[in-house]
Amino acid sequence: RLDNDQVNIQMLEDLQEEITLALQIVLGASNGCPEIQDLLADHNLSVLIYKLSDTSIKVGRIGKYAETIVDFMVSKKHKLSQKASDIFLQLKEQERLEKKRIFEQKKKEMLMNLGKAKPTKMEEEKPKPSFKFDDIDEEKGVSCIVCHDGYTFRPNDILGVYIYTKKVKIQDEESLLTFSKSVEQNGISSVTHFTPIHLACHNAAVKADKTLKKPKSEWEGAEIRNSHTKCNNWLPLRGPRISDSEYENSLLKFFTCVDAVVHLSQDRLWAIINDLRNLIAKIAKQENLSKDTRGGTIEHNIKLIPLIMQLVLHFVKKPANKNKNDSYSLTIETFLEKVKKNDIKNFTSENLYTFLTLALFTIKSERWQKEAKYQYFICLAKIASQSYKIEIKRSLVSKGTKQQAFIVSPILEPDQEEREPPSFSLNEEQKQNEQFSLFYQKFQPSMIFIWTIDRVYKKVAQEDISAPSQNVLESLTAFLSKDNSKLLNDFEEIGQTYKNEMVKSKDLAEYISILDIADKVKEDYGSIENLINEILIPST
Repeated sequence: RLDNDQVNIQMLEDLQEEITLALQIVLGASNGCPEIQDLLADHNLSVLIYKLSDTSIKVGRIGKYAETIVDFMVSKKHKLSQKASDIFLQLKEQERLEKKRIFEQKKKEMLMNLGKAKPTKMEEEKPKPSFKFDDIDEEKGVSCIVCHDGYTFRPNDILGVYIYTKKVKIQDEESLLTFSKSVEQNGISSVTHFTPIHLACHNAAVKADKTLKKPKSEWEGAEIRNSHTKCNNWLPLRGPRISDSEYENSLLKFFTCVDAVVHLSQDRLWAIINDLRNLIAKIAKQENLSKDTRGGTIEHNIKLIPLIMQLVLHFVKKPANKNKNDSYSLTIETFLEKVKKNDIKNFTSENLYTFLTLALFTIKSERWQKEAKYQYFICLAKIASQSYKIEIKRSLVSKGTKQQAFIVSPILEPDQEEREPPSFSLNEEQKQNEQFSLFYQKFQPSMIFIWTIDRVYKKVAQEDISAPSQNVLESLTAFLSKDNSKLLNDFEEIGQTYKNEMVKSKDLAEYISILDIADKVKEDYGSIENLINEILIPST
């Protein structure tokens, strides 16, 4: 209440927690809901909220929340009640006129006093200090859609993003790790519009949604806050001051929502490793990321990668999972040995996508750059080549043309002389060749997957310069624990390069150069052209 048109500061201090929570609820419930906005006008709450938004109110975060509500109610970017918006605009205009009146009065008083003390020339030239009414601190990192605060102002309040999680089939852990016949099990696949929100703000908004004249369910209300993008879950973004126990407690919300979608086995670690793998695979395959949600682009989803990596790392580092992590490392070592021996006949690109994801948590950056990256590339190239050859043969069977059959496996007539098999090189004619285009179509997702993993490795290595002897998990911890705005900026850069360069490129030599494996290719094959002729083009 107001005492003689002034805010009762003592009452604000006594009821600080209650008023702060009330303002949070008002802010969350008002977003996209004109009915709630009308209540502010009908109950004359607008004047009180406007008074609380004054910069002189320095009781906790009350002034900040009130100011956010006022800014929201006068914004032209949101769906607003005309009645409520007009009231707040009138209040702002009244304040402007009052400040102008006070300014003119002080200016008049100063002019009247000029004769008493004439300023020197130096004082006249000295710049006058300017006062800014909006000169307040702002959130430096990711900020909540409801309260507009993040880890700068609320470092101990867990912040996360809305996501959409659906049930998918993934390869059984044991069958993959033992290189045996593939067996499927239930898993998850998540996408996002990347709308940040505190878990506390989400819970407060859910309560407010239930009290509306037309109550909304938890995720109906969340969908509105999530830019009208479908969501059914919330994933935490770990802040620098969030402890393991606080992060663990917040995961209860995530897994409760997962359980509502699919019943996972007791091994949650394998499910979230594959969630990360599935997200990168969708990006690599250039799938429609908003197919299930009606919102969310590559710019949004690329930033989900570090959040899932934080989740995987949290589970991998648990003492109870040490043996499991050792088994992952052993599997990757065995896989790399098989690649060296060219024992890859039972592998598929889908297998290797999982092995690539596991590499992030088992292979040190130095080894990745020196040999592992190249081995993955060669293995995936051979797998894509086999898939391409099968596709060509199927096409030839359906077309039944001898001329095209020569491209796959030349069959000589008795009176024909033996000729050299066709040779392909990296020129413009080859890029336009139907057969090469088909191979490139098969191989491009794998190249983008490797490139994405490689970019993450490079970002981790930048953080690891000061302590290059750290093990894999320590390096990842240092990388994923840094300021969240810098962490997300790293992935925004990856997303921009992906969008502007990687998906547009049709040049295999360019990919090889970007991956920094051109020297290894020349060492093993002599040239990139020989690599194409030996591995990628069907042999006789």
